[in-house]
Amino acid sequence: MGLWLAVMGCADPPTANDGRTWKRRGTDTMTIGCTGSDRTWKLTCIGNQWVGTYSNCTAGVSIYLPPLLLMPPISITIIIII
Repeated sequence: MGLWLAVMGCADPPTANDGRTWKRRGTDTMTIGCTGSDRTWKLTCIGNQWVGTYSNCTAGVSIYLPPLLLMPPISITIIIII
């Protein structure tokens, strides 16, 4: 008898850690925004990849996350054999 379990999802996308950017996660969505501003961006987790665009709140640089290209897959596999 064996049991196989895999957990999949998207890791948080890289953002500045300067207090100007905030992130709010949903089940398969993430909203990224700038503190003190109404600028927000929405990303969607498809498989193991974030899809969407967002900007750096400090520099205004736009980052595009195409599906299935940037984020490495996250999975945890547990196998129990009795």
